[in-house]
Amino acid sequence: MTILPALLASALLVVAVPVVHAQYTGPGSKPAKAAPQAPIKTVAEVIKNGKDDQLVTLTGQVVKQVGREKFLFRDASGEIRIEIDDDDLPTQPFDDKTRVEITGEVEKDFVRSVEIDVKAMKLLP
Repeated sequence: MTILPALLASALLVVAVPVVHAQYTGPGSKPAKAAPQAPIKTVAEVIKNGKDDQLVTLTGQVVKQVGREKFLFRDASGEIRIEIDDDDLPTQPFDDKTRVEITGEVEKDFVRSVEIDVKAMKLLP
């Protein structure tokens, strides 16, 4: 019967000791997760710092159609090509002076310049 109290005491010690994990920092280690970046809000920021598939929301004007679903978008900081699927276009007519808010993903590849794949577009007053 003296073994049972000793076994119980050992079990309690194992449970009571906090588990501490060290972080490996040698070759092949993965860096700690970086703090989240501030949201991108301008064309210039998209071009300079945008990451592929990063979600962005921009305010400006669609100033020109350059292909079937390709347009040129402009804000105060610059211009960027955007792609808007027909079913993502607003139902109301708009022109190059209409203020819009677009939300979409940054598309970067090695051959073409940066563009935004628009997932939602809203006309602004």
